[in-house]
Amino acid sequence: MIRQNIELVDEQHAMGRWITRSEAYSMLAIISLKPSPGDMISLLVYGSKHDIKGSHKHEFVFSLNTHKQAHTLNTVRLIYISDMSQITLIGEQLASVGMEFVYQGESSSCEGCPYRDQCLNLSDGVQYEVTAVREDAQLLECAVHENGVRAVEVEPTSVLANVDSQGAYAGSKVKLSGPCPHTECPSHPYCEPAGADFDTEYQIKSIEGEPPHDFCKLDRELTLVEFEPSSE
Repeated sequence: MIRQNIELVDEQHAMGRWITRSEAYSMLAIISLKPSPGDMISLLVYGSKHDIKGSHKHEFVFSLNTHKQAHTLNTVRLIYISDMSQITLIGEQLASVGMEFVYQGESSSCEGCPYRDQCLNLSDGVQYEVTAVREDAQLLECAVHENGVRAVEVEPTSVLANVDSQGAYAGSKVKLSGPCPHTECPSHPYCEPAGADFDTEYQIKSIEGEPPHDFCKLDRELTLVEFEPSSE
């Protein structure tokens, strides 16, 4: 479940750096990594794979000595594998990295489909982001999506919402203030956000600031925040 595939060719890159030695004929790659608990990092260097797990810091030093290697830096890459990633099937028109969607569960057209287990494996009402597309995977026929479905990797993503200003600070747990009938209000998508419900308590990841409305017709004092992604 690949979340990121980063080419380490830039000295300014946060996850590693290249130091040139003896013109372009010899290069030294110094890569310092510290994965989050539960995550795994794979480092591939010209066919040699090194896996590390856990939260300890690991440092690798590789000397690339040939002229050919010095000019093919893209063969050294870091693969970050997150334990939050999940493989599922979504409509071809949605299968692009960065696309966000709220999983709505099973359709009546899904009955009897041979791909049910691969497709209906997410949590209802949770907002997801596509983090990778399996381009080499077969495009499968689907009774719901006219153009078929494709395998992608997804992760739960954060949700922007308006909450009661009292007690709204990063790290606190809050609920949405409740339904609002004023659908024309610019804040309505944040007062009734997709990917969140009124009965669930959410942890605030960050404070985003003032809501987009000038005043609330329900006289609510609201603050725009970002919820932590669902842990499902």
